Amino acid sequence: MILLAVLALLLTLGFQVLAYMRSKDHHKLFISLGLLLLLVAFSGVSILLRSMPPLFYLHMALIVFAWGGLIFYMIRDKLYWWSHVAPLGTLLLYLLLEEIMGSGHDFF
Repeated sequence: MILLAVLALLLTLGFQVLAYMRSKDHHKLFISLGLLLLLVAFSGVSILLRSMPPLFYLHMALIVFAWGGLIFYMIRDKLYWWSHVAPLGTLLLYLLLEEIMGSGHDFF
């Protein structure tokens, strides 16, 4: 699974370089690199959600959806910001549920 994630990351970086070489658009390159960093950060934080499997699977599906939104942005130049913010919703829902259920962790 980790090998697949690293391969997807490398392919996305390669695709970003090819798209930049073709268009020479710095703005688009920086936005796509920032979105890629955001997706990697969401992927790294997803280990927190392992205690709630349905929420974890939803979070992973939203990360894949956001990754598709990044590829769509690189191809079509249309940015759908909500697709990249959606994994943040599952993280916030996790924090809310942990606060309500009282797991013993002090988040707030």
